Amino acid sequence: MLSALVALFAGSLAWAQEAEFSPPCAGPGFARLRSLEGSWRVRWTYRLEPGKYEHTTAHAQIEPVIPKCMLEERFTGTLQGEPFWALALFDTAQSVWVDSNHGQILLFRGGWVADTLAVEWSRDTAGPPLRLRRLLFAVAPDSFQTRNLLLRSSAEGWQVVQEAVYVREAKGTR
Repeated sequence: MLSALVALFAGSLAWAQEAEFSPPCAGPGFARLRSLEGSWRVRWTYRLEPGKYEHTTAHAQIEPVIPKCMLEERFTGTLQGEPFWALALFDTAQSVWVDSNHGQILLFRGGWVADTLAVEWSRDTAGPPLRLRRLLFAVAPDSFQTRNLLLRSSAEGWQVVQEAVYVREAKGTR
């Protein structure tokens, strides 16, 4: 009996070693994100307050953190003359975001809508819920764009609070 179990285990192990590892999140949606891997120069517009924006440049490094499953973005720049950092982990249905300006960890959920990855975060308040939407779109081999929209109330409508155009850096330029 013991030898039969050992043989069965050995056969299972051999099969497992031959099979290619594919995490459950791997699929065509994630394949669309693979082109984001790399080093990026970012033209960044950030809303300081309603009607007042700062235009600056930044750098982003995007790498897989879990192969075939999740990417990590490290974003560095300046905002009002001070260093600014942000860290994002994202896949095709959710994103975790934290930045040095706010410090709060935000969990966004969503997915692909046509050619746009749209994820949203919300928090209940005494009034209407506060909502933040992150869009990743116009994905091309050497560029893509992001836009963050804030909804404080339906009367105000969605307001652009951040826009960024990412352009791939040539190898060896950073």
